[in-house]
Amino acid sequence: MHLLVRDSRTLDEQDVAEDLGLPPAELVVLSFTESDLLGLLHAQARMKAGPRGEGETLPSLQVTSLARLRHPMSVDLYLETTLAQARCVVVRLLGGLDYWRYGAEELAAWCRAHHIPLALLPGEARPQPGAGAPLSDDSRLAELSTVSGEIRRRLNGFFQYGGAHNMEHALRLMASLAGQHAMMAHSRNPCRCGECIAQSQHAQILKQKMQQHSVRILFLCQQTARCGPH
Repeated sequence: MHLLVRDSRTLDEQDVAEDLGLPPAELVVLSFTESDLLGLLHAQARMKAGPRGEGETLPSLQVTSLARLRHPMSVDLYLETTLAQARCVVVRLLGGLDYWRYGAEELAAWCRAHHIPLALLPGEARPQPGAGAPLSDDSRLAELSTVSGEIRRRLNGFFQYGGAHNMEHALRLMASLAGQHAMMAHSRNPCRCGECIAQSQHAQILKQKMQQHSVRILFLCQQTARCGPH
């Protein structure tokens, strides 16, 4: 009897295909950066709890970590399921096009075929307040996007400057692209004030500290398990 040896490597030789099983939504945002996704969810919660103008309806929102969509088959399943009701898609791609080329190109083709607004944005570090440096961008991502250059510029600013107000206005702009035009009435340009940027930077620092704290706790627990209580 001979055993059949199967090669378990995946198409990218690192990850296995996964059906995320996420329900579809009108607004879909993908990012490698957890603070982007959490910021949008918090903004959505604040907007739902707060007052809204006449005719303003907040579309449904689905956020997804790109770390779970590295395998081509995972991307294909995601396009078939989670994007079924999408009316606006935004991707913030840390590392540029080469870090998610298959996904970006397939998503762009899908959005063009279905006439869905798509903004592919760079995911580089946020600028410092008052520095006057231009926002980072990637011409290849701009070419794959289906929204106008001005819309991309505004969305890019909202995410790069970060902060609560910018995330809310990013959602308003995305909602207007999805057909909720009344949301555009209160949408502003990206806020560059130090307070908004400080909020975003504080969130990143807090996240890093929590991760370091978790590592220290895990190390102490392992030491206690090996050596016993003193």
